[in-house]
Order: sequence, then structure tokens, then C-alpha cells
Amino acid sequence: MGRLTIRQTMILIAAVAGLLGGFRFLGWLFEGRHTGCGRNVECASNQRNVVLGVLQYANETGSFPRGTWPNADLGPDDRLSWYFATLRYLDNEDLAKTIDQAGGWRVPQNQPAAAERIGVMNCPQTPRQVPGGYVCTAYVGIAGLGVDAPILPKGHRRAGVFGYDRETSLKDITDGAFCTMVLAESSRSYGSWLTGGHATVRGLDPSDQHYLGIDRQFGGLHFSRYSNGGANVAFADGSIRFISETVDPRIFEALSTIAGGESLPPEAFSPQ
Repeated sequence: MGRLTIRQTMILIAAVAGLLGGFRFLGWLFEGRHTGCGRNVECASNQRNVVLGVLQYANETGSFPRGTWPNADLGPDDRLSWYFATLRYLDNEDLAKTIDQAGGWRVPQNQPAAAERIGVMNCPQTPRQVPGGYVCTAYVGIAGLGVDAPILPKGHRRAGVFGYDRETSLKDITDGAFCTMVLAESSRSYGSWLTGGHATVRGLDPSDQHYLGIDRQFGGLHFSRYSNGGANVAFADGSIRFISETVDPRIFEALSTIAGGESLPPEAFSPQ
């Protein structure tokens, strides 16, 4: 049997979810906690497609993609992003073939790809382009705890799923896939989806709290009747959960690492 497309994978997961008791995630979204509910559902659906592509990559290769495409001659901000590695799993294999993987995202051959809009990489609320005409993404890979998290060595307690040169296997996530973030929305520092470095991989900066909300490190795209919102977050089990800006920062920090050994309270994912 050939590799499943994103659409086929979504259908399969939906069927399994139905057998296990229904779409509690979608039901929660439709409870009216957020204005612009339809846009939030679309944003969450797109993010789910991306994390499923990342998980398909991990299942096939044995590890999550590195935060940047390997290139010893370039710094992280000049390399291709992890999105390049997952294009074929996002039903964009033809686009991947046009990209010069030996060069960075700035080389002339890769400029058309950097300006290509791939719907699943964005929320309706995000700008269509960033300066230079490049198409941005709202979904950034979580590198762990600390601004230095993207460069931490494998096995470090503060390391997350993505590192610029770090490869994380599913077995490395000893905190549990359900409790480990892979992607989070961010309305800060938009960059091209093809750009490596800070545009697509970030660690949590403990000196800049709270982590979620308007003009914060993550979130800022959704608003509720009760607060300034929060962020849709993709976890290593393939689930998407909305985390309120009122979440305890210590909980959000614990969710950013793959093997921190933190103990999460039962109310960690309770409605805020």
C-alpha cells in the first residue's frame, strides 16, 4: 500500500476518532468560546494538516525533521526550513522538486518557492506576505525552553522537538506525546515558510512572559469573550488544542520539552 496523502490520513483519523467517542476537539471549538469561530476552525484544521505531515515524516524516517535543512556552509537563518523536508507529506512534492536543496532559501532558484502560498501553512488572520513578497507561516516549530533551545544538544533537559541541527525520534519524547508541543501559532516575527532559523523554529524565552496573547511570543491570532485569547498548539500525538493566555507559564514551559520529566497537574488542559 502506498503512502497516504494528507487528505486520506485526515479521513482515517476522523474515522478512528468517531469510533473512540467523537470529535470532542471540534465540539469544544464550537462552544462559542472564541469570536471568529469559523476562522479558528480553519486555522486549527490547517495546523493539524501540518503536524500530520511532520508525523508522517517521523514515522517514515524514524525522526522528526531537523529544524533547518542541513547545510554546514550556512547559518540557520539562511538555510531552508523544516517545511522543505515535509513538503511531500503536505501534498506538495512537485514544489519540493523545484527547490535547490544545496542552497539556502535566498538563492535565486528558490525565490519563487518562497513566494508560493501553501494554504495549510497559514491562518486566515495572518498576512499573505512579508516584506520581499515572501509568503509567511503562522506555525512555528517548538525548540524547547530558552532562547538557546534551538542549539541545545540532544538529550538536554530543556530541548524540544525541533533544533537547528538536532534530530528527535519518537522514542526521545519520554514526557509523552500528549504532553509535548510540536507547533504553536505566533503572530510575532513572521517570516517565509521556507526560511530557516527564528522564522520557523523558536524556544520559549522565560524573560518575556506571559507567553501567550496579543504581542506575545505565541498566539495573538484568536480572541474570546473572556480574554485576549491564546493559541492553537499541535502536539506530538497529532492533536490540536487551544491553550488560553491565562495558562500557568510553568505548564507551558513543561509542554515545550520532550524529556524534562515535569509533572503536569490534572487541570493543565482544562478550559481557562
